[in-house]
Amino acid sequence: MPIQPFVQSDKFLIDCVKNFFSDYYERPKIIENEEVFESLKWIPSIHFKPNRFLTIIAEVSPEKVYPKTLKFHHADLLNLQCLISIFCVCPEENYLKRGNQTEIMDLRKDGYGLITINSEGLGTRQFGCIPLIQHISEEEFKGEISDKNLPRNIKIALKDAFLIYQNGADSGLQKLTEIAEAIVIDACKKSIRKGYLDNKLIKNKTTEILEKMDETDKFKDAIASIGGMRSYLKYYRNPSHHAPKSRKEAIDKHRECKHGFCEGIKVIKRFRFAMKQVGIQTSI
Repeated sequence: MPIQPFVQSDKFLIDCVKNFFSDYYERPKIIENEEVFESLKWIPSIHFKPNRFLTIIAEVSPEKVYPKTLKFHHADLLNLQCLISIFCVCPEENYLKRGNQTEIMDLRKDGYGLITINSEGLGTRQFGCIPLIQHISEEEFKGEISDKNLPRNIKIALKDAFLIYQNGADSGLQKLTEIAEAIVIDACKKSIRKGYLDNKLIKNKTTEILEKMDETDKFKDAIASIGGMRSYLKYYRNPSHHAPKSRKEAIDKHRECKHGFCEGIKVIKRFRFAMKQVGIQTSI
């Protein structure tokens, strides 16, 4: 008789992913098959709180990589005003099937993480996820960088920042501010070569470079964009790292990170356009 493939049941997947999370998060209280949000009328496989404000949810799916219940509730989940991260949990063999690659890509694009369980019950985090309140869709991001005036190297750098953002929003925002600073420094170097700025300025902080540009007649037609870049870097370059004291503060802090990433791309584009108007072609 041919050997029958091992079928991973809901219960097997739940037990395995509980072990996975218990080990990683140092044995939190994990709740099975209980409603988390009354408004959704949805009972996920498990959920738990790794800290005071974040809820992690896992939905097991023995057959589909991207379960229908997540697709059905996706819009409502994005609109919840709370911090939740959601993982799908499926058998490893489903993850490896060539025909499931589109579903895997869709799962990731929609902001969910994926954990696979092998036949021995061991879990592997194939990709993580950030709280859904910080989720930026691929379509929105691609729309922002589709500007034909953005050079190839800057687009690649922004894509790298977005990839980092998808796994850790704070780190992605930090990477984006570094790109913005690199563009300001490039503008400074080229302005010095044109005689617009003193060559000693290159050793200054980026915010000081921008302040000097603001005071220089050669940049009078770019004052608004220079001010915008200066304000952006002052606010987002070294954000406060203190722990939130309330649920509202935690939500606001996470939401602000998303705003900072989206706004940063706009600030970069406006600054580059303004520099071009005064004869400076910026790059990194």
